[in-house]
Amino acid sequence: MYFAIESVLRLLDRSCENILELIQCIIENIRNLNSINLNLFIEATTIIFNKYPNLITIKMLNDLEIGLTNLISEVVISDEDSDKDVNNKLLYRIKAAYLTVALSNYFKLKEKEIPDYVIKWKNLCLGHNEFAEVRKIWENEELICSMNS
Repeated sequence: MYFAIESVLRLLDRSCENILELIQCIIENIRNLNSINLNLFIEATTIIFNKYPNLITIKMLNDLEIGLTNLISEVVISDEDSDKDVNNKLLYRIKAAYLTVALSNYFKLKEKEIPDYVIKWKNLCLGHNEFAEVRKIWENEELICSMNS
């Protein structure tokens, strides 16, 4: 799966026809919370937002809103979670933090209001009980955005 996502990112560099359909497929995996390689879909989407913001459509934004809103409840860690579950949830939180920073930057550059779901992720990530690995992503938002511009 990693190689498929890497291939899509390479195609983006070449302005391939039907690339919007490929991006939409990646984002639909986030909307549907496809747990198989979800972290890779989130990471690829972050790269797309950082490098190719002009390819983003309203449908993609709507699908991301659904997926990221639902992901918030999916990444809550409970006492019943196995070590593997905790590791996966932490990984999703880290990847979602980077994506929501990219989304925040995208909306700022478009001079649009930052949507509630991005603000919810920001507040979650900056919570005092959040993992330091997640919290530092939003604490370094300006630096991350400047590196990706």
